[in-house]
Amino acid sequence: MKRILLWGTLLILGVLFITRGPQELDDAGWIPHKRHTPIMLNGDWMPGEERICEAYASNITRPKVDVLSCVEGNPDVSAVTRRSFYIKYWRRVERRNVFTGFQQLKWQWRCLRQSEQVTCWAIN
Repeated sequence: MKRILLWGTLLILGVLFITRGPQELDDAGWIPHKRHTPIMLNGDWMPGEERICEAYASNITRPKVDVLSCVEGNPDVSAVTRRSFYIKYWRRVERRNVFTGFQQLKWQWRCLRQSEQVTCWAIN
C-alpha cells in the first residue's frame, strides 16, 4: 500500500514538473539565456570587474533586452562607446512588466565582465 502511495505521489509530482516546472525554473532565473547584445559603456571594463547595467527594450508589446547600458556616472556623450558581447543572462530576457504605458521601468542587471563574455544576473 505504501509503495502504491509513493508511486502515485511521484507520478503526480512528475506530471506537475513536466507541465509547469520548466517555466517556473525559467522565471526564477535557474535557466540561462545566451545571446549577443550591444553594450553602451564608458572607460575600461576589465575582466573580473562588475557593473550595474540597465536594459532597454524597443518593442512595447513583446519587450526583450535589446541594449544594455553599463555606463558609470554622468560621462560626456563622446566618452560612451558601443561594443557587442556574448552575454549569459540568468533570468528571462523577455518580460511582460517592463513598460507602464509607453514609459520603460528600470530593468537592472548585475554584470560581470570575463575575458570573452559577460554574465548578468537580474536585479529586478
